[in-house]
Parts: sequence; C-alpha cells; structure tokens
Amino acid sequence: MSSDLVLFWNTLGGPAQGVVLLLGLMSLASVAVVVERGTGLWIARRDTERFVPLAQAALKSGILAEIVPLAEKCSLSPEAEMVQRSGIDLEATDLAEWEANRRLLLARWSVDRHLASLNLDLRRGLPIIGTIAATAPFVGLLGTVLGIIRAFDSLGRMGGGLAGVSQGIAEALITTALGLFVAIPATWAYNFMTSKVDGSVFRARRFSTFFLEALAATGGASTRRILSRETEHVPGALRLSRTEVRSDINVTPLVDVVLVLLIIFMVVMPAPQAALQLSISRVVRSEAGNRQEKKDRVFVRVNAVNQVYLNDKEVPPGSLKGELESTFKGKTGEPLFFEADPAADYPRVIGILDEVSAAGVENIAIVSREKGRAPRSPSP
Repeated sequence: MSSDLVLFWNTLGGPAQGVVLLLGLMSLASVAVVVERGTGLWIARRDTERFVPLAQAALKSGILAEIVPLAEKCSLSPEAEMVQRSGIDLEATDLAEWEANRRLLLARWSVDRHLASLNLDLRRGLPIIGTIAATAPFVGLLGTVLGIIRAFDSLGRMGGGLAGVSQGIAEALITTALGLFVAIPATWAYNFMTSKVDGSVFRARRFSTFFLEALAATGGASTRRILSRETEHVPGALRLSRTEVRSDINVTPLVDVVLVLLIIFMVVMPAPQAALQLSISRVVRSEAGNRQEKKDRVFVRVNAVNQVYLNDKEVPPGSLKGELESTFKGKTGEPLFFEADPAADYPRVIGILDEVSAAGVENIAIVSREKGRAPRSPSP
C-alpha cells in the first residue's frame, strides 16, 4: 500500500503535489481546531450541567454563599466563571440598600464583560474552519486548472489519444476530489460548532439573568428598579453572537468536473484528420420540345416495397453488384442516377448504396423529384 502511494505521488507533477500538500495542511488545521474546540465545549457543558442546577437552587433559597464553593469545583463552566469574575462578596449579608445597589451594579458590569469575552473565547478557531470550508473547493479548482494545463501540454506534444492526456486528467480529478474531501467535513464542523457556541452563550446569558435577579432580591425597591432598567442593556458582542449556518451551494466543484469532461470529450472525439470530398451534382431542367434522350443513362430505383430496379428491370436481392459491373464495363466516369422512394426502408437503401460502391461506381447522382410527381422509369 505504501509503495502504491509513493508511486502515485511520484507520478504527480510539481504543481499538483503543491496543491495536494496545501489541501493536506488545511485538513490537518481544521481537524486540530475541531478537536480543540470540541473538547473545550464538551468539558464546559459537563461542568455546566453540574453547576447550574445546584446554583439555581441556592439562589432560589437566598443562600448566595453556597454557590462560591460550587463555582470553585466547576471552574470550567462559563456560568461558574461568571460568578467568580463578578467581583462581589456573595457571603456578605444584611447589607444596606445602597450597598446592595452598589453590589448589583458591579455584578451587572462584570457579567456583561464576561458574556462579551465568553462569546469571543468560545468562537476561537472557528474562523479558521470557516475559511477552510470556503476556500478548499477553490484550491481544488486550482489543481484542476493545473491538471488541464498539463493535459493540453501533453496533447500538443504527443498528439491525440487518451493515453497522452490521462495523467493530466487524473491530476485534475484527484485535486478536485481532495478539495471536496477537505471542504465538506469543515463545513459540517463549522455549522456544528457554531450551534454549540450559540447554545453555550444563550445558557450563560439566561443564568446571568437569574443570578442578577437573586442579587436584586437582597436589596430594596431601588435595587429592583435598577435591575429593571439595566435588563434592556445588551452588549454588542451578544447582539452579534449568532452566526448564520453555511448552507450556500458552491458550484466550484461543478466547474471542475465540467472542465475535465471537456478535455475528455476533446480527446475521445478528435477533429477529422482528412476532409471528406463531396461533390454536388448540377441540376439540369429540360425544356419542352428540347428533351434529349440518352439511351446510355443508368438508373437504380428503390420503390416503396424495397424492390430494386436497374433501369426498367427488376434486380433480385444480392445481384445488383454483378449487374452494375456488366453495365458499366467500358464506361469510365459515367454517372449512376439513384432514386429511392420516401417509404423505402433506410437500412435497405444504405445496403443498396454499399452494393453500388462495391461495384466500382464512383459517380453517383441522387434523383429528387418534386412533390406530387410520380416516379417514372427513363425511356430506353
């Protein structure tokens, strides 16, 4: 298997090897970001599921001091980190109303800053995955173009034939497939990670509301009024926290395949090497009173029931060649006038023309009658 890969790598051109290496690095980068972000989000979700239910129960009971040791045990939870960074003393009790107001404002500012930084922190590395998902098909297109250039170069040096351009076509198809192989998982990972980040930010924001309401409950009426005014304030980072899912159709791979198919079509269906010499018989109209009868004219006619007539004589199937050889003996260059009824079978007409050619007749004139005129055998 390794020897096959080495042989395959050696058959690639230098530009194609560069494209493959670039796509490999892009794939490794996306995998590294996915593993790092996936692990971080999983750990954060695990600590959140441990911390939030217990913290909400303590806040409902009005025992704020109990959530401090919980936050220390589940420090990787965004909600626990929010409590630790609030900068307030949760163990203080029997605060005056102005002290409760001060603690609520300080907690509110700390929570807003934490949510803004949380949104940016959870999205760390996601722009890399999004960039890879968007640009990998174009890198594959670059490889396709380079492969087509190599195919045209081989076509010009070696002439037509699929064997001469197969290497360039193979490079084009391989780079196209690798581009899709890198872009498709990156797009899936980007959309999945984005939805997980949006969910984490939403849960942290919901807990922050519950946390601030519990702090406001320890104060008086002025403290609750402060909370009602401040709840409408949403940091700019939170307003932009949701990211649209990547679902646009990328036509770049289609362009790749069309270009490769164009090359294959050009190779399989080459232009004719020699022109086909055709001559068109001159149309001669006979005027009344000036008809010249020529007894040496030879007519072959096929009627509607596929019967063949040589002049006025019916010719049995298979004997037309011999009859024409005897008729044209000594008549070099004389034309043969051929007429077929529109109702005659096309394969039968083609077979008769083959017999005419086999008899050595080179000058054939096709007789075409005006519509409505019945065919008439020539006068001897």
